Amino acid sequence: MRRLSIFAPICFALLVASPVGASPPLVSPAIMAKAANVALCEEGGNWHYRAGDYAGGIGFRLATWAMFRYKTFPWSMADATPQQQAWALSHMLAYYHMAWPDQPRGHCTGGY
Repeated sequence: MRRLSIFAPICFALLVASPVGASPPLVSPAIMAKAANVALCEEGGNWHYRAGDYAGGIGFRLATWAMFRYKTFPWSMADATPQQQAWALSHMLAYYHMAWPDQPRGHCTGGY
C-alpha cells in the first residue's frame, strides 16, 4: 500500500482555498478613505462616472483601467465597485512609484 506524502493535505487545502478566478483581497479602510478622497476630487464622488475615454470615480482612462484591473473586475471602471477601483488605483500608484495624493478632504487641486 502506497502512503501519501505529508504534503498532500496541504496542497489540497491550497487548491480548495484559492479557486481560479478568485477576487483579490479587499482594500484596507485607510486605502479606501484615500481613494474616496481622490474620487471626490476627480469625479465629485461619483464612482460610476462615464464620459468619453474616462470612467469611474478615479477617472482612469480606459487603457489605464485595462492595464491595472484585476482579471475578474468588470471591463469598464464605471461598472466596478469602489473597492475594486481603489484596488486598481493602489496598484497603479505602486507600479509607477507614485505617492498617494495628500489633499485635505474637499480641497482639490487636481493634477493627480
